[in-house]
Amino acid sequence: MKKLLVVLLAVVMVFAFATSAFAYTDTDELSRVERDAIYGLSALGILEGYGEGVFGPELTVTRAEMAKITCYLGGFGETASNYVNTATRYSDVPATHWAAGYIAAADSYGYVKGYPDGTFKPSQTVSMQEALTMMLRVAGYTDELPGPWPFDYIAQGAKLGVTDDVSFTGTAAGRRANIAVMGWNLLDQTIVYYNEVKGTFTAIDWSTFGDVYYGNRLANPTVMDNFDNARIVTNAIIADWFISDFDEKEVSIAVLADIDWANFGDQERGISIAGRALADDAYISDGLYFHDIEGYTAKVFYDKDPAKTDAQIIYIGLENEVKYSDDVEVRDASRNVIRVDGKEVATVGDKVLYYYEGGRVWQDLEDLAEVLEQGDDDAYKLWYNRSGKLYAVEELPERLAILVFDEYDKEDEYAYGYFGDGELRSIDVEGKEVAIVHEGKVLGLEDLKAGEVLAPEFGVFEWGSADSWRGVDAVLYYPEILSGKLEKATSTKITIGESAYNWDDDSTFVSSKDFKEYAELEDPDQLDDAYDETVKYILINPYKVGYIAYAEPAATTKTVYGIVEDADMGAAGRVRELTIRNSEDKRVRYDMDYIINWGDEEGDLHAGAFVELKV
Repeated sequence: MKKLLVVLLAVVMVFAFATSAFAYTDTDELSRVERDAIYGLSALGILEGYGEGVFGPELTVTRAEMAKITCYLGGFGETASNYVNTATRYSDVPATHWAAGYIAAADSYGYVKGYPDGTFKPSQTVSMQEALTMMLRVAGYTDELPGPWPFDYIAQGAKLGVTDDVSFTGTAAGRRANIAVMGWNLLDQTIVYYNEVKGTFTAIDWSTFGDVYYGNRLANPTVMDNFDNARIVTNAIIADWFISDFDEKEVSIAVLADIDWANFGDQERGISIAGRALADDAYISDGLYFHDIEGYTAKVFYDKDPAKTDAQIIYIGLENEVKYSDDVEVRDASRNVIRVDGKEVATVGDKVLYYYEGGRVWQDLEDLAEVLEQGDDDAYKLWYNRSGKLYAVEELPERLAILVFDEYDKEDEYAYGYFGDGELRSIDVEGKEVAIVHEGKVLGLEDLKAGEVLAPEFGVFEWGSADSWRGVDAVLYYPEILSGKLEKATSTKITIGESAYNWDDDSTFVSSKDFKEYAELEDPDQLDDAYDETVKYILINPYKVGYIAYAEPAATTKTVYGIVEDADMGAAGRVRELTIRNSEDKRVRYDMDYIINWGDEEGDLHAGAFVELKV
C-alpha cells in the first residue's frame, strides 16, 4: 500500500508545457496519426526534436531516453530533470550520466527495471515490448497482469488500444514515430491500481481513496490528467476564428469546451473559451488551416491558462469526420435522426449546431426541418463526433462572386479589379481592413498580384465594418481553380472529366476572357466552342459549378482577291463594308476590318479597283 500511495503522489504532479510552438521539417511524409502524436507530445513537453526542425521519426529510442519519456508521461518530468548528479542503483548509470535523474525517478516509481547483473544499459536501444511495458506501468499496470512477460503487457496494450496504428513487433527497435503513437494513445487510458482483494486492476478514484480524502481530485483519472488541465481542452468544438490584430496578421480561435454530448445544445453559456491567439507555428492536424476547421471537435493545447489574455494556442488535434451532401432532411425530429443521402443518421440530441452565412446557432431539429425544406436544392457540410453521431450542419453557398485583381494603390487607398463585365473598376478601401486568407496566412491587398482570382468568404462582396464576424471589413480567399476536359452539358448537368456538376442560369457563368468578363450560362449551346477542350472552372460547392472559362478558338484566315463593286461609307468618310466580286465570280460583302490592302496606285478605293483581303 505504501508503494501505491507514492505512485499516487507522483501522478498528481504536473510539469510545464512547451513554452513556444514548434515546427518539424521531416514529418511531412508520416501518417496523420504519427504527426498528431509527435506534435501533440511535443506540445505537452514529453518529446522534443534535435533542433533546426529535425525530429528524426525513423531514429530509435534508447532505454535512457525511454526512462525520461515515462517521467514526463507520469507528470514529473520537470522535477526529475532537476535531479542532476543523482546516484542510481545501477552500476552503469553514474551520477554524472545525463539521464541519471530520470532513470532514478522512473525506477523508484516502478516504470523501469534493470537487468539481473545490476546494469540498466542506458545506451541500448529500447525494444517495442520494453517501451510498451514502461508506458503501461505509467498507467498503473504491473507484473500482476496474467501471463508471462512480455506477452502479458503486449496483450493488455492491444486490449486498451495503446498499440493501435502502430506496426508492432515486440523485439523490434523502438522507432521514435512508433513510440510517439503509443505514448499518444496512452494519454486516454484510465489510471489503475492492482486491487489485491478483487485480484483485478481497478480505476483509481482520487476524490476518495480508502479512508483518505483528496479534496477536488478526479474520479477515474486518465494519464492526460497528469498534466496541467488548465492548459488542455480535450473535448472541444472549434467555435470560430477571427482576425484579432490585422496589422500583425494575428488570428484568434474561440472554442466550446467540455462538451457534454448527452446535453448537447443546452450548454453554450458558461463553457466558451474566448478567442486566443494562434501561435505562429502552431500545429493543426490533417494538414488543415485555421480557416478550414470551424465546427470540428478537437484537443486544444495552450501555452498557459487560456483565462490569461496572452495565452496562445500551440496545438489543435482534430478528432472527427466531416462529410458533404446535397440530400439532407429531417423526417421525424422526435427520434433525433436526420436522413442523409437516403440513410438515417443519429444526431447527438434534439439540437445541432447550425452554421449559416456569418454566424452559428443551436438549432432544434424541428426548426432545422423547416430550414432544410426551404433550401430544397442546397448542399451541406456535416460534422460527426467520434461516436458517429451528427452534431453540426452548415448550409453551403449557392452563389459565388469573384473578382480578378489588377492592382492596389496604397497611397490613394484604391484597389482595382474586374468584376465580370470586362471593365476595370475601382474599390475605395480607405480606412478598411481587407484580409486575404490563404494556406494558413493572413495577407493584405499589398500582397496580391495582377491576374489573381479572389472570392469573398460568404459568396458576395460586402465591405462592412471592423465589427463584422471575422473582425475585419472583408475577408477574401483564393477559390480553387480546377481544370479538366469538357465532356458534356445538358440542361441541368455539366460533365468535366469524370465529374458531373449541377448548374443553373442564376449562379453559373461562362467566360472566354479568363474570368475578367463572363455571362450567365443560360443554354448549354453557349459551351459549343469548349467541347473536348480543357477548361478552367470554379465550384461553388462540391456539387455545383459556378464558373467555366475557356479560350476562344484561334481565328483562321484566308486570302481573297476581287474587284470592288460597292463601298459603304461611314462617318468621317471611312469605309465600313465592302462588296466585291471574287475569283469565283460571286458577289460577297465583307466588313471593312478584314481589308489589308486596296486601291490603285493612288490608293483610291473605287468601283472596279482590285483588292486583296484577309478573311
